[in-house]
Amino acid sequence: MSGKAQSSSGVGILVVIIIIAVVAFYLYESGYLGHIGQPTAAVYNSTVPITLIGSSSTNLSNIYPQENIQVISEVHNHSNKPINVSISPYNCPFIPTSIKYLNVYPGSSASLIWNFSSSSATSCSIVFLACFNTVSFTNYPITFKTPEFSGTAPQGLESSSPLEPVSLAVNGLSDTIVSPPTPTNSTYYISAYQTGTTGSLSSLSWLDISENGVEIYYTNSAGQISQITNSVNLSSSQYELLFNSAQLLSPFPIQIETQPVTSSAGYTTGADINVSAGYRYCLESTPIPVTVH
Repeated sequence: MSGKAQSSSGVGILVVIIIIAVVAFYLYESGYLGHIGQPTAAVYNSTVPITLIGSSSTNLSNIYPQENIQVISEVHNHSNKPINVSISPYNCPFIPTSIKYLNVYPGSSASLIWNFSSSSATSCSIVFLACFNTVSFTNYPITFKTPEFSGTAPQGLESSSPLEPVSLAVNGLSDTIVSPPTPTNSTYYISAYQTGTTGSLSSLSWLDISENGVEIYYTNSAGQISQITNSVNLSSSQYELLFNSAQLLSPFPIQIETQPVTSSAGYTTGADINVSAGYRYCLESTPIPVTVH
């Protein structure tokens, strides 16, 4: 009896395996599983606030002229604010020049369905391009202290924009600056570099420098040294804010004037520098192959 039961059990498992294989083959041939194997965007990089995915619910390797070609673009927003994304498909001759817009809410996805057809045989790959405008910022709290002060002065918290593909920095600036006996100017450079491994940008639209409790000077577009009062905004039409090899081509120089500390505590706090920049960032999906016979 035991042998017969094991034999029946084995036959039953074999039948189940065969049924699963037949169903999977049918779904694949029908195209329902085809989208799983379709190319998608590169693996999500935490410094880029969106993920872009291009896919198709049908098999696009055996299309005929005038047959419907349906592809889907999906954008997921990883940031904590809504992002308005422009999406355009390209790289195939039958795709008309078109741009659509998606407003993607924080932590959610939005998708668009695109329908095309080709009038003749061709082989190409559909690529989606998603672009969005965003802002990066970094804030430096600064403490000035006398050379004699040896304790730990209270310090503000540095902050920078999360989930942004461009990082800003004031090179060489320390949280704590030892004050000299007389006012002294020190030159620092504001730099920007692309931290995301996917996507790209060509330039910053604008660069803003604001101060609180510290004297900052910069060279204006006329070549004159001017003091920053509250803040100064530099547009790309005034200065070359171009990128090369994922870095700002010419780091922007500023001068900070350090005054002697007169506080009886031996230090002064409450000063900070904030740097922000606006730019347009674009991300491509990986290609979706299409063959029209």
